[in-house]
Amino acid sequence: MTFDLTIVTYEDRDIFREEDIFSESYIERAAVIELDEEEMKRYGVSEGENILLHNDDGEVVVKVKRSEEEGGGIGYMPRSPWSSILLSEETKGGILGYKHIKVNAKKTNDPVTDLKVLFK
Repeated sequence: MTFDLTIVTYEDRDIFREEDIFSESYIERAAVIELDEEEMKRYGVSEGENILLHNDDGEVVVKVKRSEEEGGGIGYMPRSPWSSILLSEETKGGILGYKHIKVNAKKTNDPVTDLKVLFK
């Protein structure tokens, strides 16, 4: 099942304190999308499962994490290479581009997108 989703990104200062962006702890905190419980039920995904996010600008697989915020069709992602891959070239570098990223999403068994792939 594919569904439309709007992503709002946020700055997680703890992520930026990581010394090694290739470490498991960095990936666990940065390669996620937060959805509230209602959104997870609606889309048939559970916390810890992987989800494919794609639009005309890119494609990435991240883990689902339960959000305390109410979603209403919105997913929350930390600003990271995983969220940045979904930005259009026109909005990269602009704050507004990080606020409303439109994607199609679906549950997947594919692994989280490797960071080295994002830097190609």
